[in-house]
Amino acid sequence: MDQINFELDHGARILTIHVVGEIPDRRALRDIPQIWKDHPEVRDYDSVIDLTHDQGAITWDAISQIADEWHAFAGAADATRRTAVVVRSTIWKPIVTAIAARFPNRRFDAFRTDEDARKWIIANSASRGTTDTA
Repeated sequence: MDQINFELDHGARILTIHVVGEIPDRRALRDIPQIWKDHPEVRDYDSVIDLTHDQGAITWDAISQIADEWHAFAGAADATRRTAVVVRSTIWKPIVTAIAARFPNRRFDAFRTDEDARKWIIANSASRGTTDTA
């Protein structure tokens, strides 16, 4: 089933978005910003973007529009936050680098597992004193 799901970890201040299947641009442009509007606290959260089940239907134009909406929404709160992108294989690394270029205030990296992605975020957030996880 094609869907965009999300989870909020308020303790670790992490928003996780799962993109599953063939998500058309109009759905991505509607659903992803709606998460932020419904949960404005995420403007200063780190994020995990799970693309392990994504079929790559979202276009670069949509990614650019989402980035523009994110910048308008998050403003300065986005500075120094991290986004870990979970992908199926290392072949996705250049794609993650291209996506990261649209979000210059964030630090991006690609991971093969959700566990590794969260470890990277938590380790780096803890050094900034922005997480209270056990």
